[in-house]
Amino acid sequence: MKGSRLWQRLVQLGFLALAAIAWQIAATRGGVSPLLLPPPAAVYHEFLSLLKTGRFWPDLKVTLYELGVAFSIAAVAGSSMGYFVSRSRYAIRIFDPLFAGIFAIPAILLYPLYVLFFGLGQGSKIAMGATIAFFPIVLNTISGLSRVDSTYLTAARSMGASSPQMFWSVMLPAAFPIVLTGLRMGLILAFLSILGAETISSFSGLGHQIAGLAENMDTVSMFAYIAFVLLIALLLNLAVSFAEARGRSEGSMSAASSTTGENAARGGARRMLHPAVARLGLVGAMLVAWEAGARLFGDPLFTSPPSRVLAAMLHLAKEKDVVAALTLTCWELIVAFALSLMIGLIVGLFVGLLPFARGSIFPIILLLYAMPLATVLPLFMIVFGIGAASKIAFGASHGVFPIILAVAAGVQKIKPILLTSARSMGASRRQILFSVVFPHMLPSLFTGMRLGMSAVLLGVLLAELYVSQAGVGYLTSMFTQTFQPQNLFALVAVLAAIAVTLNELCRVSETRLSRWDG
Repeated sequence: MKGSRLWQRLVQLGFLALAAIAWQIAATRGGVSPLLLPPPAAVYHEFLSLLKTGRFWPDLKVTLYELGVAFSIAAVAGSSMGYFVSRSRYAIRIFDPLFAGIFAIPAILLYPLYVLFFGLGQGSKIAMGATIAFFPIVLNTISGLSRVDSTYLTAARSMGASSPQMFWSVMLPAAFPIVLTGLRMGLILAFLSILGAETISSFSGLGHQIAGLAENMDTVSMFAYIAFVLLIALLLNLAVSFAEARGRSEGSMSAASSTTGENAARGGARRMLHPAVARLGLVGAMLVAWEAGARLFGDPLFTSPPSRVLAAMLHLAKEKDVVAALTLTCWELIVAFALSLMIGLIVGLFVGLLPFARGSIFPIILLLYAMPLATVLPLFMIVFGIGAASKIAFGASHGVFPIILAVAAGVQKIKPILLTSARSMGASRRQILFSVVFPHMLPSLFTGMRLGMSAVLLGVLLAELYVSQAGVGYLTSMFTQTFQPQNLFALVAVLAAIAVTLNELCRVSETRLSRWDG
C-alpha cells in the first residue's frame, strides 16, 4: 500500500516537472513574449515572495468569505431540493430538465443584474457563486438519490426504518459518490465564478488582484497569484477528499453499493398534468413574474420585460449578421462538446477503473479544473490563433472536467461483485466495458454531459466575448456596451432554447439507453 502511494506521488511530481519543463521551453525558446508567458523561475521567486510577505491575506479573506457563504447556501438549497425532487418520479420529470435548462444559461452574462440587485460589494459575488454552484449540486443529488437500488429500500422498510433512518443509513451511503461529485463541482464552480465576478467589478478579492495585475501587464505577479489560487484549490480539494474518506468509513454501505435502478419513490402522476405541461406552466409563471417585475421595478437600461424581448428576438431573426453569429457559435459549441465528451469519457473511465490512476491522476485533474482559465485565455490565442479553433479549444477545456468527474463517480458506483462475476465467467475487457460498466454509469455520464454542455457554452462565449469579432459572445458584449437589454436578453433566450433542446436530446437518449440497465 505504501509503495503504491509512493508511485502515485512520483507520477504527480513527474507531471509537475514535465509541465515546468514545457513551460520553460515555451517561455525561452518558443518565441512567446515574456509579457504573455514569463519563465517559471521568475514566477516561482515571486510566489515565494508572495507567501513570505503575506500581502495576499486581505484579498484571501474576502474571497474565502464569499466562497464560504455562497457554497453553504448552494449546498443546503441544492441538496434539500434534490432530496425532495428525488422522492417522486413525477417531480423528477418536471424539475430535472428545468434545472438543467436553467443551468445552461450563461449566468455570467447576467452579472450586471446581480450588481443591480445586490450592489458592487460582496453580495453580488455571493449571489453569483451560490446561483452557479446550486445547479450541479441539485442535479447530482437528484441523479444519485433517485437511483438507489430498490432492494435496499425495501429491506429497510421491512425492518421498520423511519424516513430519517432511510436517508442517513441507506440512501445517502448508496448515492454518496454522485452527491459528493455534485458538491465538489459546486465548490469549484462557486470558487471560479466568484473569482470571475471579482475580476469584473470588485474592489477587493483574489480575482480583483489578478485582473489588476493583468491590466498592468505584470504577468509575473499575475501567474504567482494564479499559482496561489491553485494552492487554495488544492487545499479545498484535500478537505473534500477528507470528508469523502470519513463518509465512506462511517457510512453503513460503501459507495459502490448503489446501482442504477428503478426509482423507489413512486409519484402519483396518473391524475396529474403531464410533466411537460407542468414544466411549461412553471416557465410561464416565471415569465409572468419577470414581466411584472421588469415593468414595475426594472430599470430599462438594465432589464427588459419578456414581451419586448420577444419582439427583439423576432427582429434579430431577420438580421443576417445575427443568424451568422448564431450559426458560428452553434458550430463551435457542437465541435467543442464532442471533443469534451470524447476526452472526458476516456479519461473518466481510465481514472474510475484503475485505482492507481485515481490516486495519482485524479488530484491533478481537480487541480486543473480549479484553474481560472479566463486568465490564460491569451495562451489559447497563441497556440490556436484567433479563429474558431481557439474558441473550440477554450470551450472544450471548460467542458471536459465535469464529464471526467461524473464518469469517474459513475464507475465508482458499480458493485465490485458484478465485475468479479463477469471476470469469473470469462468475459473479455470489451464485454465487461459494454455489458457491465456502461449500463451502470449511464446516468452519471448523462449528468456529466449536461453539466459539460453548459460549461462548453460558457467557455465558447467567454472566448468570443474577449477575443473575437464574431459569434454570439461578441454580440452580447456589443449589446451590453450600447445598453440594449432587450437584444441581450433575446440572445440569451435563444441560447437557453438551444441548451434546453440539447438537454432534452440527452434525456431522451438516456431514457432509450436505460434498457441496458435491466
